[in-house]
Amino acid sequence: KVDAPSTAKAGTKTATYTVTDAAGNTGTASLSVKVNAVYGGAASNNYGNSVLSAAYSRLGCPYVWGADGPNSFDCSGFTSYVFRQAAGKEIGGWTVPQESAGTQISLGELQPGDLVFWGSRGATYHVGIYVGGGQYIHAPQPGESVKVTSMSYYSPDFGVRVN
Repeated sequence: KVDAPSTAKAGTKTATYTVTDAAGNTGTASLSVKVNAVYGGAASNNYGNSVLSAAYSRLGCPYVWGADGPNSFDCSGFTSYVFRQAAGKEIGGWTVPQESAGTQISLGELQPGDLVFWGSRGATYHVGIYVGGGQYIHAPQPGESVKVTSMSYYSPDFGVRVN
């Protein structure tokens, strides 16, 4: 179970992830992130706000290769799950088909809710969702969980505004 933080306002947000095993033992982990900017203008794709809300609700879920939710994800499984839940939109199950889910845009044109990709078009190897303020949310790699990362740390190559 993941208790999703409200993303209605900027500030520090905490997601709590609770697991109960078959014997009834419960473990809890929390992840706090700082939200520098909250999307408040006209949506870039008619569902930008709902995409961000669905994405933030998965903070702290572990990366598992090939997983597509609801409690574990790889990068493209995460983005696919978020768009399906938030917008009822099927964007494809891995990075290359997701490149075709909309219009390619430059990093300077990014708006919250846009997809961000690493690698050249047709050969991308990672995808996330831009959240604003030079940050994106993604399922990074084995041993890590869904988190928000600064573009200054690991910058994507291009974006896609989902149609």
